[in-house]
Amino acid sequence: MKRFLTLTILFSVFAMAESSAQSNTELEPRDFERGWYIGLQGGIPTAEATFSSFGADRFRPGWEAGLHAGYRFNHILAVEATAAIGQVFMSEQDCCFESDYLLGADWNRWKYPTADFHYYPYSELKSHTQLQRYGLHLNINMLGFFPSTRDSRWRVELAPSIYAVGSSSDLRTKSDDKLIAADIDSWHFGYGGRLQASYALTERLDLGIYGGFAHHTGSTLDAMPQIHLTNFVIDAGLKLTYAIGTKPREKSAAAAALIPAAALLGEGNDTAEQGEVANEEPAEVEVVERKAMPQAPPAEVSPEIKPAVGIKAEPQSEATTEPQTEQATEVAEVEFPVIYFSFNSVWIEPSERGKVKEISQIMKANPEMRIRVTGSCCEIGGEEVNKRVSLQRAEAVKRVLGQWLIPAERVETVGAGIAHDAPSRKEARNATVIEIIK
Repeated sequence: MKRFLTLTILFSVFAMAESSAQSNTELEPRDFERGWYIGLQGGIPTAEATFSSFGADRFRPGWEAGLHAGYRFNHILAVEATAAIGQVFMSEQDCCFESDYLLGADWNRWKYPTADFHYYPYSELKSHTQLQRYGLHLNINMLGFFPSTRDSRWRVELAPSIYAVGSSSDLRTKSDDKLIAADIDSWHFGYGGRLQASYALTERLDLGIYGGFAHHTGSTLDAMPQIHLTNFVIDAGLKLTYAIGTKPREKSAAAAALIPAAALLGEGNDTAEQGEVANEEPAEVEVVERKAMPQAPPAEVSPEIKPAVGIKAEPQSEATTEPQTEQATEVAEVEFPVIYFSFNSVWIEPSERGKVKEISQIMKANPEMRIRVTGSCCEIGGEEVNKRVSLQRAEAVKRVLGQWLIPAERVETVGAGIAHDAPSRKEARNATVIEIIK
């Protein structure tokens, strides 16, 4: 029990750290729909067999603690396994009390005593039963059937279930807690169901409640001579679930876009033209040799430039003193990958760090190149918070570039705040690069 409490505390601390990654006033739908998950659960079970937790004298709740793990196939279906230990407490029901039943030393139920052996009145007995329960559940998310709620952070699940249950019962007297019989062991097959509701605190962390019912076959859970056909456990409690190994939804075409940036030459002649969005993210970035005009001044980029998915910056031809003559400027393009961030995060995921390495390789191949990294956020949250977080995202890219031996003076950072023009919230959470030619 102490080990479980320690794990619960550690898991709770991790949950608080996860949920406080970014201060936002509301949460958006999940960005994944399937994958593995694990978690902790604990609750208050009650049972009924010959004796009952709803005894004739008083209510006797028990305790239960355990683990759960499962795989979510889509918005609707998930398969989950549970393993829990606990204890239920039972005493005589009203009918046993009114009928004056007796438990004989031969372990049979008697109505009237004889002189052959000793008896214990049912009204003086209670049962402490330890349970180990192993369950398999098919979780069906009812909200997943409706388009308006399938991406909701809420889940309301019905779960038909089967169980294997081991019980070990001790019989004691109510008056002095005297042990009459110890460790009466048996195994049971159970079937039933659960109703549970959960809410996603973060992208991966859920907090939920559950309630379930399971009927058990075989001998009674309390080890008493069977009177009733009832032999079941009712439980209710809390669940804390963390998603691992989740698979993201298929990205839209815009989500895989790269932002190419051309050399910006001249003063007052910078224009941006909307480009086509790539359908797939290329495996590697090809570095093309740039040809700069001898008399081109250093590029200056306005700090007000905001990132936009699929934007290409191309220099206009600069007019000469002869009105009928145009001097063409030939500048090669360099394409930089877009680094995306998880919701509530300024951490560059391992899957995105390869993109930062590509940027470092481009800069190493072009030693004179300087870049500006612009971070952005989705519209959820306040302006000030998003402005700060967007700058932190750009700074995160700069730090990782430093790990790839790119000097800090070659990287500028800008926090653009909310990317209002992004196609989706997920694509708004990014850090983009604009090349600056020195």
